[in-house]
Amino acid sequence: MAMTRLASPGHSRRHLKRAASILSVVLLIGALALVLRTLSAGGSFAEVRPGYTGRCVLAAKLAVRDIAVDARTGLAFLAVAAPEPAAEDGLYLVDPAHPTAPPTRLAGVPPGFHPKALALWHDAKGPLVLFAASPGPHSGAVDIFSVHLGAHPRLSETAEIGSSLFAHVRALAALDANRFYAVTAPRVAGDFLSLLRSYVTPAKGRIIFYDGQIPHIVAKGLRAPRGLALAADGSRLYVGLAISRVLESYTVEPFMGNLTLASRYPLPLAPGAITLYGRRALLIAGDPKLFARARFEHDPSHPSPSAVVRVELSGGLPQRVSQLYADLGHPIAAAGVAVQAGGHLLIGSALGRRLLNCKPF
Repeated sequence: MAMTRLASPGHSRRHLKRAASILSVVLLIGALALVLRTLSAGGSFAEVRPGYTGRCVLAAKLAVRDIAVDARTGLAFLAVAAPEPAAEDGLYLVDPAHPTAPPTRLAGVPPGFHPKALALWHDAKGPLVLFAASPGPHSGAVDIFSVHLGAHPRLSETAEIGSSLFAHVRALAALDANRFYAVTAPRVAGDFLSLLRSYVTPAKGRIIFYDGQIPHIVAKGLRAPRGLALAADGSRLYVGLAISRVLESYTVEPFMGNLTLASRYPLPLAPGAITLYGRRALLIAGDPKLFARARFEHDPSHPSPSAVVRVELSGGLPQRVSQLYADLGHPIAAAGVAVQAGGHLLIGSALGRRLLNCKPF
């Protein structure tokens, strides 16, 4: 009769020690990979090469959160909201062709309005429509305004859409005069521990679609989204993920607003706002070094580098990225938005309280 041989206690202990050693190595490799990923997200390995082939002037000292340009007139709308609510917060209008003219504060904005994201829509049959998001910690609102230009520009509010889904709105993109996308996410600080924590906790970023009647979630699980742009023909939606340093492209279903992820493209910075650059490119302003941004936020004597890149598109998908502007934070620190306005490049920063008007040579 066959006899079963029992493993000796010493043999079992050797197996346990070997398994514990393997587990320790795996955990160490995982921890090192997480640290390297966090250092990369913070910009520790990024090189900033200052440069711009043009001349820039300081156009305003305002906490510029977002900029939207009317393609017909070339005028630019500014969302101004300081890190802490301030009397200067509101919506402004500038003419990029006159860099030294002060921005015009627009009347018709609700009291206590602190706009942090903008989108414009215009068609041949209706007035210019401006969307502006004013998020809060638990709820927020997107206000829709008719724009009246002329000698005394002003706004007329036509709708206020409030929802808990609009808390933490980072960016807007208009699909038409009534429908829009919003990207939302709780703020993630740029220091090492905050970035590290963001990788080991569930991603909370969402894309919200407002269909003209109700808002609903069409994408979720995004890690620190900050920028949003819709292709001119409405077929693609572009989202920038700050911590991952990635540009995501989605195919848009035009009636229901549903999205299908089409591509993920790496970027050399933590993207902020995304704007169209003609019909075949995007402009993205952002932070080459998030760690420097976090330090600048607590100590303004240490400026944070700024950069603007252009992403070329082919078939609606990103194909190539090139630097358009960069500095070490002295002309403008922690830039968050850049737009093409006629022959001018406007760059804004909320933390740096700056609006630059740049003209290429």
